[in-house]
Order: sequence, then C-alpha cells, then structure tokens
Amino acid sequence: MTPKQKELCTLMDSCMQFGDYSTLQHGLDCYKYFKAITSNTIVLGKTPRWLSEYHEQITKNLHDIDTCEKYIIFHDCGKHRCLTKDENGQSHFYDHAAVSKEVFQEYFENDVASKLIGFDMAIHTMKDNEISDYLNQWNIKDACTLLLTGLSEIYANSDLFGGVDSTSFKIKFKQIEKRGNAICKRLFGESNEI
Repeated sequence: MTPKQKELCTLMDSCMQFGDYSTLQHGLDCYKYFKAITSNTIVLGKTPRWLSEYHEQITKNLHDIDTCEKYIIFHDCGKHRCLTKDENGQSHFYDHAAVSKEVFQEYFENDVASKLIGFDMAIHTMKDNEISDYLNQWNIKDACTLLLTGLSEIYANSDLFGGVDSTSFKIKFKQIEKRGNAICKRLFGESNEI
C-alpha cells in the first residue's frame, strides 16, 4: 500500500459510519463476511435461497480477488467528503456511492473496482422494474460480485443494529433475497443471458 493509500485509510478510520464504528472498519468487516460467504461458510445462520442454490456459479463468476478486496474494503471511501449532520446530530452520507467512486479513483488505478463502487447501492435500492436495466450495464462478474458484496454489507451492518432478528436486518435481507433470486434466475436460469 502506498503512503497516499494509507492516508485514505486514515481518513476512513476517522469517519464514523455509526457511533465509533468507522467506514474503514465497516469495509474490513464486509470483506470478512465476503470471504466467509465465498468459502461456503454459514454466516449468521441466515442464508438466502439464491446463495444456496447458485453458490458454485456465483463464486466461479466473481472478479479477481484483488479487485474484490479493493472494492469491498473501500466501497465507502468517500463518506468523509459527503458527511452532513442533521439538526439531531445524526450523520447522513448523501450520494456516497458516486463520491466514493471519485475518491477511489484518486487513490487507486482499478477501473473495475471503481465501477463496482459506483454501483454499490444498486443491489440495496433497485426496484423490480430496474433489474433488466442494471443487468444491461453489468457483465456477469459485476453482477455476482455486487450481489455477494451487498449480502456481506447486510451481515456486517447486522452486527451494529441488533443482529439477524432485528427488524432492520429482516427488511434488508428480504430485499436482497428477492433481488438475488431475480438476478440469479436471469444469470443462471434457462437463458443464461444478461
């Protein structure tokens, strides 16, 4: 890691995602869960159906490990630049995926990781009618990497917000389970086209 990249880690470590939990720690935790998922380790006892059904196909179609590591660890690297606080002192990070993509490009030369950072929130926010549009912008490696990372982020966040029995986790898990099922059927179903 270059001195400039270490500087980015320091900036991320000083930007709190929640309480005293930094954006750097969040990225590291997401990567820990990503590695557990890819090695077929049961994570938190809650696994989406699509992961059980398509684990081998998904893990065979991930981006290279260096790209995955950079994307996942640094996916929130721009939050320090877009941090705002509301009247109650609560932090907000508006448009953080786009800002993080820009910041990442200042510190790293990895166009694929940069692209993934820009799309990081799509897995969490896309609607049913947007799936085809997103899949037209992604190749199969993008889709698989974004999907597993999105699941990793939900697992990492569950540690902060009450575990897998919390309402927050259940809502987010239901969303990614539904989107993952639709995406995997498109990727690995009968047509195999995206």
